[in-house]
Amino acid sequence: MPAPEIWKAVPDAENRYEASDHGRVRSLDRTIQVSGDRTAFVKGRFLKPVLNPSGLGTVTCDGRRYAVHILIATLFVERPEGARHVRHRNGDRSDNAAVNLQWVVNPIFVGPTDDQIALVLAMHQHFRMSQRDMASRASLSVWQVSQIIRLRGTP
Repeated sequence: MPAPEIWKAVPDAENRYEASDHGRVRSLDRTIQVSGDRTAFVKGRFLKPVLNPSGLGTVTCDGRRYAVHILIATLFVERPEGARHVRHRNGDRSDNAAVNLQWVVNPIFVGPTDDQIALVLAMHQHFRMSQRDMASRASLSVWQVSQIIRLRGTP
């Protein structure tokens, strides 16, 4: 049986948004002022992350943009002293579950996993694929694929 989802209020947006340890963000049911004395009920919903150029999901809560992985790590993952960066343990930037996130001191550990690097190099050497297609298949950004090929891609 899967573990129950734990929800916590998003900082600076309490009573309006919550994030879960499974990596999801939702708005809450609320009543808003429409005009004058009129109000309207707004049903809560799950927010769909929008990918930024680095391939990381972001959501907007009350006009403020949050990187989902940082939001979840802030709420659910213990942060060691000096740690300023969050890495995805399995290398999948779309997996924002708290168990998959880790605070790290050195941003060098935030990058692609060894398996992702090997996959990109294999695709680059054996197939005629665009960097965008390689990035999609390896769950990386196009910039990361470009750097892998530039720095390690020449046999």
